[in-house]
Amino acid sequence: MKKHFVLFMALLFFVSLSGIGNGFVFNEYLNKPGAEKIINANELKALLQDSDLKNNPLLLDGRPGPSFEAGTIPGAIWIDVCSKMITPENRARLEAALNEHYNKTGNKKIVVWCGAGYNAMQLATVLGGLGYDIKALKYGFHAWTGNDADFKKSANIPGGPVEIPAKLATN
Repeated sequence: MKKHFVLFMALLFFVSLSGIGNGFVFNEYLNKPGAEKIINANELKALLQDSDLKNNPLLLDGRPGPSFEAGTIPGAIWIDVCSKMITPENRARLEAALNEHYNKTGNKKIVVWCGAGYNAMQLATVLGGLGYDIKALKYGFHAWTGNDADFKKSANIPGGPVEIPAKLATN
């Protein structure tokens, strides 16, 4: 079952990026002019540091639970890992969190991240295609901290990134 879900998500992502079906909802999201799908760490920090709460997006950490518990962006919530966020139960939890956030800030924007950014971009693509105003944090939590140790530490957590041996990384 899990294998089929992962394959389905991968298929959705690649079909959404392909030229198949110009009317396909994900293509419309990705090709929407002026709508950036990625936010960098400095842009996010600027939004969070200004005094206007209306600029603050809902912060959604999509890394494994132990990574979230070890440290995250202040104010972030955790529902599940990125690959499981599309389930009906998790979408309902996201809707509830987003409504609560909107009641506090008047903002329905979401920023999601994972360890390095890849899974978060997939999730942002799928949820964006479903109508959510969502961006992925470029290069993930690693970019937020600016600390390579965070990236390496998350490799030891189930579901975390796989480290590339230095010999291969330099090629």
